[in-house]
Amino acid sequence: LYPEVLVEVGNADARVDSVTKQDMLWDEADNLFVEQHFNRGDLPAECLPILACGFLSHHWTGCYRVPTFNLHLKEVGCRAALEYHRKFVQALASLDPSCMLLFKSPTHGLIINQLLEVYPQARFIFIDRSPTRAVASLSALLSVIRGMRSEVEQPNGDWRDACAIFEDSYHALNRCLDVGLLHERNLAVLNYEDLTTNLPRVAFTVSRWLGITPITDHPSLASNRLEKGSSYLPASGSQIAHIEQSRREFLDLARHAGAVLSR
Repeated sequence: LYPEVLVEVGNADARVDSVTKQDMLWDEADNLFVEQHFNRGDLPAECLPILACGFLSHHWTGCYRVPTFNLHLKEVGCRAALEYHRKFVQALASLDPSCMLLFKSPTHGLIINQLLEVYPQARFIFIDRSPTRAVASLSALLSVIRGMRSEVEQPNGDWRDACAIFEDSYHALNRCLDVGLLHERNLAVLNYEDLTTNLPRVAFTVSRWLGITPITDHPSLASNRLEKGSSYLPASGSQIAHIEQSRREFLDLARHAGAVLSR
């Protein structure tokens, strides 16, 4: 969420400052968090916590390792949480009806069909990254976040969960491409390495694809604080191979649909 939408609301600076102080508590709890996931009140943030209402969100799978909860989510779905999410979005949009709201969550790929039921005009930007690096990064982040909430060690749980999230996401995306829910008009695919080497150019390309004024002066473009990798590597080559295969299938389908934004 971009805090700039609050500029018309009183005490906007106080709200941003409050969010920054909350984020700093995460850094104090574990100084590895800021290395894994840099957050501040004046930067964009994930919308994942908005979906946490009623325990119908993958937000909780990032906080705690409860495998049966994932099975529960697959059965029940996230529709109720997304309906609440839409009310939240409507409240933000009322501040400036002409603005376009951009949302980011690593688990959107798992619920594309449900998102389109609630937001039929939604457009999606998928950031493609090497599965080995992506799983390593996510497993490291999960180990830090979950470690803040529990003293129970899960030496293999975090990387296995990271593998499952990526593999399930690719399968879900492929199904959506197969049935036409995703196509060149509502899906764009970016290369992660492009973000780390030329973030302003990528921001310009994405802005043009969305049909909005190019974003050129946001503080995140100046800081360019993007992780370059992680030393917390997954231990299963076979799972990575399966993810890589699903990833290739997705990219082939996306290219066929004309949805890959070139460098």
